[in-house]
Amino acid sequence: MDGYTGDTVCSSCGGVLTAGTVIPRTREHDLDVGTIQQASTCTTPGIKRFTCKICYAKVYESLPLDPNNHYDTEVKDTVTATCVQKGYTGDTYCQECGTLLEKGSETDVDLTRHVGSTYIANAKDPTCVNNGYTGDTMCSSCNNVVTAGEEIAATGAHDWVDQGIVLPATCSAQGTRRYICSVCKNRHEENVPIDPNYHALYMTKLENVVTATCVSKGYTGDTCCGRCGTVLEKGSETAIDASNHVNTHTENAKAAACGVDGYSGDTVCDDCGKTVASGSVVPMTRAHSLDAGTTQQASTCTTPGKKRYTCTNCYATVLETLPLDPNNHYFTEVRNDADPTCVAGYSGDTYCKECGKLLEKGQTLSPVQNHNWKFIYIQPAEDGTDVDVYQC
Repeated sequence: MDGYTGDTVCSSCGGVLTAGTVIPRTREHDLDVGTIQQASTCTTPGIKRFTCKICYAKVYESLPLDPNNHYDTEVKDTVTATCVQKGYTGDTYCQECGTLLEKGSETDVDLTRHVGSTYIANAKDPTCVNNGYTGDTMCSSCNNVVTAGEEIAATGAHDWVDQGIVLPATCSAQGTRRYICSVCKNRHEENVPIDPNYHALYMTKLENVVTATCVSKGYTGDTCCGRCGTVLEKGSETAIDASNHVNTHTENAKAAACGVDGYSGDTVCDDCGKTVASGSVVPMTRAHSLDAGTTQQASTCTTPGKKRYTCTNCYATVLETLPLDPNNHYFTEVRNDADPTCVAGYSGDTYCKECGKLLEKGQTLSPVQNHNWKFIYIQPAEDGTDVDVYQC
């Protein structure tokens, strides 16, 4: 775009003093990357718009055809599948240029799309207990079900024939009478009222039985119907049974201890006081249960020690001799000792007085004084003089 130098105008009156001049443009448009306004197809060129970054002018460019862009398509040669014939999805063509874009594919037989006539199958009439069926509508072309039939309710009208009582009524349970339908052979059963006078003999029980004891008579018990409880036969009284002691306790029992036998105790009847059974000796079940013990005398190198144990049950005491202790020297003495004088002394060795074992070696003691010289005699010398001889 061209520029302009501008007009010179009077600041007082506003009149144009000198008109400006056109300034020619200095360069072409500086366009952006552009945007596609309309894409090219197989038959129609596309349009792309560019905008100048400086003056914002719009510039349009025609795009070449795109042989792979088919905007409007249509499907041809489709075949609908039926219950006996496969179908075809059809071929896809471009409506603009007529190019075949995609081949179709074969489809499976459609068992829900039936052609031709139909017939009825599986029809069944209802009976007194069994439902009937209207029948399925079948395709005559593929023999598959077009429409499923419906169930017909059973009539429910049985022709019952009495078969008699199959389970007699008793004093506590109803009986059963059975009927059979002459048409369908189904069974029907009805209850027969309770018969209070019929007691099944194989279902009796004894009640009110009392066992005779050493102080009271017994009773054999009444025979009763096991179903209704009716007494069918009364029982009878039985004599006292002197050998039947029901309530008992134990006397004279003594527990066994270590070293001492026990006694199981006598069984005595609570009711008549008779000894029913004598007890028996219970052998001692274990030896002394000794405590940890206390040492009465410690062992030395020559004398065994003594340890006393006390039974925690009977408090009896048991003495045990302990083995010698070779490291326990009770009586000791010092031997070979010598007091230091003008010569070294010796502290002495420590020995056990019992076993004579050397327990500890002594130590050398340093001299503690000068020699104590004593005159002994005069020794003549070779030079004619005399020499005095001394001894410590």
